[in-house]
Amino acid sequence: MTEPVFFDANCRVGDTTNAPCPGVTALLGEMDRYGVAAALVRHGNLDDGSAPFTNAELARMLMEQDRSERLTGVWGILPEQCGELPPPDEFFSSMADNRIGALTLQPFAHRRVPC
Repeated sequence: MTEPVFFDANCRVGDTTNAPCPGVTALLGEMDRYGVAAALVRHGNLDDGSAPFTNAELARMLMEQDRSERLTGVWGILPEQCGELPPPDEFFSSMADNRIGALTLQPFAHRRVPC
């Protein structure tokens, strides 16, 4: 029988407005400690910060600090009428270039109702 492979789908990295979250290196160390093979990770400040800033910061952190490519990023998305994110083709191309595999909406935190 093979060992189970654990995948965490709810991790955060980067400092938040209210408290620090672990950095990428610390998160990978905790994953090793508990036998987690891979994870979806979002920026800890996505709720309070701007999606464009936290998306870019997360991409930078993953590229610079996760050489093993065990982490897959989660970016925040906003309604198109906000004009803060690039056009869809450019946005999705950037996701692929930066190992981003999932999106999240934060309607309460960002005060924008998805339609």
